[in-house]
Amino acid sequence: MDQGILEFMQNKSTEELKQILSEKNKTLYKDETFDIIRHILVLRNEIIEDSKEIEKEQNDDDDKSNTVNKKYATLRLISFYLKVVGILIVVLGFIALIVIGYSSNWLIGFGVLLLAVLFSLAYFAISEIINLFIDIEYNTRVTSTGISKIISK
Repeated sequence: MDQGILEFMQNKSTEELKQILSEKNKTLYKDETFDIIRHILVLRNEIIEDSKEIEKEQNDDDDKSNTVNKKYATLRLISFYLKVVGILIVVLGFIALIVIGYSSNWLIGFGVLLLAVLFSLAYFAISEIINLFIDIEYNTRVTSTGISKIISK
């Protein structure tokens, strides 16, 4: 970082820095100047409204989310199937309640329904744990990328 540019830009107000950054007049300022201005604004806890940077970051985020979906498609499919099986178990539990209740004993039918609901909850829990691990991996990767960007500036 050019110390002369840094000192010169630090003396400017936040509004002046934002204006310079938004105009991006490359005949007056070097590319390094814009990086220094961004750095100063971050240190001042100011929001940088640099449309190209925001657009680039949004495109990067879209690419990352597409990568995650492609990367973990099988796990997401397994999670979905576990939820479907959980629903089917409850439906079969209700059918068993009706059949067993009319044929022999309602108490046994309710016991079967209770077991079906418990098994269904287990399937839903496993499904959600899979989704949790996928989300943790994604958030960790995004955080790591963000920290790397901050450190490299």
